Amino acid sequence: MINPTFFKKWLVFLTLALLAATSFAKDTNSLGQVAVAELPKEAQTTLKLIKQGGPFPYDKDGVVFGNYESRLPQAKAWLLS
Repeated sequence: MINPTFFKKWLVFLTLALLAATSFAKDTNSLGQVAVAELPKEAQTTLKLIKQGGPFPYDKDGVVFGNYESRLPQAKAWLLS
């Protein structure tokens, strides 16, 4: 059985956490919008390619990444299978 005092404290904590999260959330309405025609030519071309599903004009498009410099942490063996 749940202790009523614990339940009340937990409820207060969750309420405060929810209020804090919503107060720090960014207002996406204030970001504004840009029409596609206002974008640079390169951005318009990229948007068209994305909508078409490619192909994309990049030398390394489709190349598998390798951590050859070992600058990134080694992946766990179960992630690679």
